[in-house]
Amino acid sequence: MTDYGQGLEVRAVSVGHAGATVLHGIELDVRPGESVGLVGPNGVGKSTLLWAIAGLLTPSQGTIRFGGTDLAGYPPERRRRVGIALLAEGRRIFPSLTVHETLTLAHRSMGLSRAQTRDAVAQCYERFPSLARRHAISAALMSGGEQQMLCMAVALASSPGLLLVDEPFMGLAPAVTASLIDHFGNLVRAGVAMVMADESRTTLQRVGLDRIIDITKFRSGTRQGDD
Repeated sequence: MTDYGQGLEVRAVSVGHAGATVLHGIELDVRPGESVGLVGPNGVGKSTLLWAIAGLLTPSQGTIRFGGTDLAGYPPERRRRVGIALLAEGRRIFPSLTVHETLTLAHRSMGLSRAQTRDAVAQCYERFPSLARRHAISAALMSGGEQQMLCMAVALASSPGLLLVDEPFMGLAPAVTASLIDHFGNLVRAGVAMVMADESRTTLQRVGLDRIIDITKFRSGTRQGDD
């Protein structure tokens, strides 16, 4: 297991968007190598919290620290470079690029040399054999499950100390969901620190996360214990 310092610390954070505060007084710790689930219905604020950690939203109060460093003022790209990667909802990819072009671009953006990128992409293909078989196909022609695997591979290109995963199974067939659950479970067992948001507690449990938090407690003002 890789040690990424002090992990993630979220202290008394309130955050929202469009001028409205969605979550109040968030307290969250994720230790190095720990996996945490955020469960709650659609619209309750799961994505809001992940976006705040990733730097896409600015809290109105409170602090977010990673590896002991206060992330205030860190834009998303800088947070990615210090070890925080976001696998966003909606399978955001460049549809005109092939799988190989997408993976190459993701690794080159991290400052890797051509040789290092070549080795890193080869490792991606070992982890995701289905991507290897589709390497010359444009992302737009892939299935939803294949696109999600490609997005996962892109997020892992930065070798993150913390992987933020937002509703990764939305709109996917049960068989595809089961395959993705296996992939995420492998990451959990490998000691990748992770925060995963999903509406289904059962699905989060199937991934094998260390603990699951009901995010609705940060809207009601109560302070229930973790599950």
